[in-house]
Amino acid sequence: MRARVTIDRRHSLNGRITLEWFFKNRRWLRRASVTAVEAAWAKRPLPESEVPLRFLLLVSKKTHKAAHERNKIRRWLRAAIAETGSFSGIEESARARNEQIVIMMRVSLAVRELKWELILNDVQETARALENAVSQK
Repeated sequence: MRARVTIDRRHSLNGRITLEWFFKNRRWLRRASVTAVEAAWAKRPLPESEVPLRFLLLVSKKTHKAAHERNKIRRWLRAAIAETGSFSGIEESARARNEQIVIMMRVSLAVRELKWELILNDVQETARALENAVSQK
């Protein structure tokens, strides 16, 4: 059984300086099909006492008005990340190269009936695309 990446405070992206750095250096993941989850990533040297994989999960208030809906979608994103074993491999390879990979996942599309299966499939496809992008750079 593969190790799982669970999103706790160490894996969450926070801090004004870190956020500014991310938005200045991010690269969008291009995928064949765009459904609900868009993703961007950035890579930097691993800061001391930090984990090699950090996430920023965004759900637009413009498309999902109710706070409980946005919170539910963020919970689904965290669960999908934990279910996707590829992230633990990405984390281990980043640790071996002494790099930190910051990943933003954004659900901004107004999908009428957003379902767990759609989120899970998108996150798994994002992980595959990220593995290819990180190994190429």
